[in-house]
Order: sequence, then structure tokens, then C-alpha cells
Amino acid sequence: MENLHLPVSQDARIRQLMEQMLAEPANKRTQAQWAQHIGMSTRSLSRTLQQQLGMSFGHWRRQLHVMLALQRLTQGVSVQSVALDLGYESASGFVTMFRKAVGKPPARYLAEKAAGGPLPSAPIAM
Repeated sequence: MENLHLPVSQDARIRQLMEQMLAEPANKRTQAQWAQHIGMSTRSLSRTLQQQLGMSFGHWRRQLHVMLALQRLTQGVSVQSVALDLGYESASGFVTMFRKAVGKPPARYLAEKAAGGPLPSAPIAM
């Protein structure tokens, strides 16, 4: 199971990227498209994320999706709705991503947390 956290960069371009991804979590732009959008090369974006955040673009995006999903699921939003809100074509695709990131499907993760511990806090405030 991954440690659930969502680091934030001090680089203005990376913060712009993060703010936009947080505002539009269903946006399916590729890393190359995001890099171009914020005026960086794909390689520079990769290097900067790894140096400042200790994770890749894909890992950061997955963490964002997991954190947003947990926030919504604990508010009673259905798995299907959360999946669609995050840009997944189906609930099964979302559940697969969630299971890979957290080690168990959303319902089981939430049930275990409800029985014994706090959930991660809200993603980030930019």
C-alpha cells in the first residue's frame, strides 16, 4: 500500500499544473500535453517533479485521484459517480486504479478505516 500524501511544489509552473489538475481531475491530458501547457519540456517536467516531490507525474496524478476519491466517497458519493468525476470510463477502471494504489478496493478500505482509524486529510489547498 502506498503512503497517501500529495506533496506540493514551490515552482510556480508546477503549482499552476497542480492547481489545474485539482480543478479538473477528469482532464485526460498526457504528461507531454501538460508540460507544453505550462511551458516546460516533458523531460524538464519529469525531472522537476522527481526532484521536488520525489514522485513521477503519473504517481502524483494517481495520488490526487485517490485523495479526491476518498474525500468524495466519505461524503456518500457512489463509486460510479466518483469514477466518472475523475475521468474514468467505468467504475471497474477506477476500482482497479484504487486497488493498485491503496491495496484494496474502495469499499473495503473505507470500512476498515471507519472501524479503526482516520482517513487521510483533504488533498491540498493551493
